[in-house]
Amino acid sequence: MDRRNTLLLAALALYFLTVCACGSLDTETGKQEVDESSPAPVDAVDLGIVYTRPDGTTYKLLWATRNLCKNGFVSSHVAFGDYYGWGELAPHNTYDWRYYRWSDGDDHKLTRYCPEDKDGFWCGPGVPDGKTAFSDYNFADDAARMALGGDWRIPTYAEWEALQTQCTWKWVTENEVNGRRITGPNGKSIFLPAAGNRYYTTLNYPGFVGHYWTASLFTSHPYFAWSIAFTENYVTWGSVSRYEGYQIRPVREASASSD
Repeated sequence: MDRRNTLLLAALALYFLTVCACGSLDTETGKQEVDESSPAPVDAVDLGIVYTRPDGTTYKLLWATRNLCKNGFVSSHVAFGDYYGWGELAPHNTYDWRYYRWSDGDDHKLTRYCPEDKDGFWCGPGVPDGKTAFSDYNFADDAARMALGGDWRIPTYAEWEALQTQCTWKWVTENEVNGRRITGPNGKSIFLPAAGNRYYTTLNYPGFVGHYWTASLFTSHPYFAWSIAFTENYVTWGSVSRYEGYQIRPVREASASSD
């Protein structure tokens, strides 16, 4: 067995230990059974970035220190959490278009979130709904809002982009889990574990790659949504099929004048 396969097997073993911080895992189906009764408390960190809305007003974001799972936050900052399709509220056993919540089994048969001029991708009643953001449906399809309540939500493309360009992203190992330690202009930081992703029934590259959803639709091809990905060597953007299972890191807004 070569070194890469050895590392991959070690990472998979670590995954099964780490992900259980959010609940128990059925090792045959890969579906995580989550204890709904006691969501973990979590800190939220202002990294010192000021964001600007389209109307010109400004705000800050408080970034959660832990990933999302079905019952709330995972119990540790290095735990992976659940894997979500874009606009879905719960994990799956299998991740493909047949089981995706907002399609009729195909990437050209969308039933929610489709620009009006993209009717070739639409399969819902009447014309495309013209919706491109979770706020268009009052955050009913935002897994962070639905699991946590309050004003928690999934960050947008622009918010992740500011995190990428205004913070340092250092590849580190914390409690035997690989990921990126992100430090803001004010010196505060959060850790994003490299939890891999789920595609069909396969867990891909835990410990090597991190994949996190944005809340932003890829409007030119609406069967895609934007995500941010990282390895030890790079941080990059992807427009990926909405059914794929990625991680979610929740945020909350705060006043731009708050400390």
